[in-house]
Amino acid sequence: MVHSGSWTQHKDIIKYVGFEKDWAVINRRTLVVLKTILKKLKDQDSSVRLDGLDGLTKLMLALEITATPQKEQIRALRLLIGQLYFFPSLYFKESKNMPFLSERMLRIGFFHASSFFDMGKEFYPLGIEAYKHLLKTHATHPSSQSHYVYWISWGYLQLKQYDEAIAWARKMPPCIGMTDAPARLEKWARQAKARQKKKKR
Repeated sequence: MVHSGSWTQHKDIIKYVGFEKDWAVINRRTLVVLKTILKKLKDQDSSVRLDGLDGLTKLMLALEITATPQKEQIRALRLLIGQLYFFPSLYFKESKNMPFLSERMLRIGFFHASSFFDMGKEFYPLGIEAYKHLLKTHATHPSSQSHYVYWISWGYLQLKQYDEAIAWARKMPPCIGMTDAPARLEKWARQAKARQKKKKR
């Protein structure tokens, strides 16, 4: 007999997790869903792995929309799942088999990466790493490539890793609306590097 609160009666993950407001229930349901998803992601059958990716992205979306007051806990849970499972899943060949899934993963990945930059400089290295994952796996258009490279360079600039900031600025492909961005980033990095050297004298 299936328990009334089990996931088998709630096929819609977004409703099952995302529409819940109680933090303890969200936490418990997330674990239930995640266990099922991880089994699918490890399966040898490509169609099963694809179903697992679909479930994982829906779980990430559910954790974005939940209305629980425990915003910090939810964000921490979402980012942890993202680091451990979502970003590695970007490298699955199945993630590109379905256009809708690829687009969903790209949107989730971008939201995930930008969240790290919103959390303060101590999280910038994770944001940079996240953008690098997106750049390797889902940056198919010059505009998205430029965007990700920009934030990687900007992140290194904020971390005072000026040589890295300059190197990444030079990798930035041309993009409408961002044509002067590489030169601007490199200029900022060189100016900051010069000020840093001056202080050390």
